[in-house]
Amino acid sequence: MRQASAVTALALILAAGLGSSAIAAPVTGDWGFDAAGMDKSVKPGDDFFAYANGGWDKATPIPADRLGWGVDAVIDTQAEARVREILEAPPAATPDAQKIHAAYQAFMDKARANALGAAPIAPALEAIRAVQTKADLAALMGRSPLGFQASIFDLDIAPDQKAPDRYAVAIRQGGLGLPGRDYYLEASFAAKKQAYQAYVAQMLALAKWPDPETSAKAVVDFETSIAEVSWTRAERRDPDKTYNPTTRAELQTAAPGFAWGPFLDAAGLQGVNRVIVRENTDPPPFRWTPMLALRSWRGVSDERYAPGFSGVFQARGGRSGGHERAVGWPCGDRAGSAREGAATMDDAVRGAGDGDTEAPQHASGGPVAV
Repeated sequence: MRQASAVTALALILAAGLGSSAIAAPVTGDWGFDAAGMDKSVKPGDDFFAYANGGWDKATPIPADRLGWGVDAVIDTQAEARVREILEAPPAATPDAQKIHAAYQAFMDKARANALGAAPIAPALEAIRAVQTKADLAALMGRSPLGFQASIFDLDIAPDQKAPDRYAVAIRQGGLGLPGRDYYLEASFAAKKQAYQAYVAQMLALAKWPDPETSAKAVVDFETSIAEVSWTRAERRDPDKTYNPTTRAELQTAAPGFAWGPFLDAAGLQGVNRVIVRENTDPPPFRWTPMLALRSWRGVSDERYAPGFSGVFQARGGRSGGHERAVGWPCGDRAGSAREGAATMDDAVRGAGDGDTEAPQHASGGPVAV
């Protein structure tokens, strides 16, 4: 889980920077296979997962604010608790430690958040309302990695799968507010999809969006059209199928309905001409979607806004995709990890850098393929 590793990395770096001795020492559990977690009433040839894990699965509830639960989630939760302890301790006299502490304290000041309501994001909402062309909207989406906004394409910088000594920019299809394509397409999820549309309408109303009910339907219809061209989870796990090196010109030819140049430039990738496209079949129907629907989607699609809103937004938003929204310090942990982790990691990498490369750098210190 990328979030778990990011939180854990931030905890380790901050702990080193703050010199905290209060953090409990790591605990190593028992080794071996948990036979008590098996369900031997199931034949392994019928359902091996249930045979090997059925006892644990039946006895282990999924927390209300989680979509799933397992070893990674347990580690994630432990790391969050340690990050909380670090963030709430007096900060060290370093710029990054002070910034992170101040950001966390501001995030946790719910009295001020309730008083401000949606005012802090008013400029972002006005920027969305002011967009007139799809090229401008693409550029606005390109800035999403720099803030809490959303995009129908997710950008990531990671080691190149075929050349791990360098980094590459990867583009993956995003844009869905629900956990996956099946929530939009399968009849068994119809009730959740309907509840999600009601949630979208509530959020648009709180943001004083015009005609929130109609706009919410347009948003969910647009996301459904994205789901229809989205790959399955199995396809997205295929390391060869999801490795498609592409130039900017090839990208524009393959998906001419989206302004790739403004999108990449706004993300700070002006000098990058080579990207790895993860899904290279039908692109989302951005080209044919009315601007009104796109603006409405852009205004509400990123539910990451909600935890930073006043309590009214949290109470109305409450649930999304069938799970309760995490509130309070876990959101502060995650926001602090996401927003400040890059700067903190950058300092740590510079401090331990080997100085043996003059290639272009990205935030975590490696050469980026251009």
